[in-house]
Amino acid sequence: MNLEMNFLVLLSLFVTASASFKTDLFKDPHSFVSTFANADPVAINKVIEIINSMVQQNNDEKATAIQNHADAVEAEEKAAQVRHLATEDLKHKMGERDLSQEDLEKAQKHQALKLLQMENAEKALNGAQVDLDEATAFLASENKRIDGEKDVLEQVLDILNGLNADGGRRLLSSVPESFLAMLSAKGLKVNPDSLASVVQAVNDLIDEGERLRAVAEQGVADATAARDGAKDDHEEAIKCHDDAIAATEKATEQRDMYVEQTNAAQIVFDKAVKDHEASVALRDHLLAVKNSEIARVTSENADLAEVKRLLVALL
Repeated sequence: MNLEMNFLVLLSLFVTASASFKTDLFKDPHSFVSTFANADPVAINKVIEIINSMVQQNNDEKATAIQNHADAVEAEEKAAQVRHLATEDLKHKMGERDLSQEDLEKAQKHQALKLLQMENAEKALNGAQVDLDEATAFLASENKRIDGEKDVLEQVLDILNGLNADGGRRLLSSVPESFLAMLSAKGLKVNPDSLASVVQAVNDLIDEGERLRAVAEQGVADATAARDGAKDDHEEAIKCHDDAIAATEKATEQRDMYVEQTNAAQIVFDKAVKDHEASVALRDHLLAVKNSEIARVTSENADLAEVKRLLVALL
């Protein structure tokens, strides 16, 4: 009896530790059972318990393989979802980056246009200032000329008025020939015997001078208005150019922000792809392990069931 018990203990340890023993058992269950043909029922029951524990161990290993695969399937699904979200986020970030790049290019073109307009406005302002300077210089020249001629003409009027006061209708023989020559140079033809006509001619000359002065003054006024308008246009062009610079700077900041976000999203995406591919490989590997374990356990448990049936028959 002690010998049989010792044998059973050794058998239990051997079964637990030796794969070759299991292989031999599964190869020839009948030969294995025949070794217990004359064994005590207690010993046979102990062997049956060992067989039951082997079946339970197989079932536990199969369940573990099934659960490991189920966990891997769940992990792969989660990794796939993470990859999907990372893909969508990367697409979104890349789209925003590309749009921000287009906005930046538009802002740069707009800034270049505003720079050109500002330069043209500056040229127009410089041209308008030159026109004003010329009109101002011309007015000064006209004022000097007209004032000089007017001074002479007013002196002549004083003389003519003096002659008229002395005797009414007088010959112009007393009037300097230089004055008559001046009248002739002006294209004025008067009757030398008519003092009134000469006075009128002098007044006409003064009026013509004032008309020319008014024309020159209007030229200065027009040139001033044109210069002021060009100055306003130039100031507005400067403001528009400054605004365009600010818009370009803002567009640059936006583009840089989306480039940074896209780079970060790319890193997340790359990791998600790597993790998902690893989870797929693990899932497929554990599927093969599960299928192998199911097949092994099914086969081994069938053999163990047969061994158990034969052992029970010995009782």
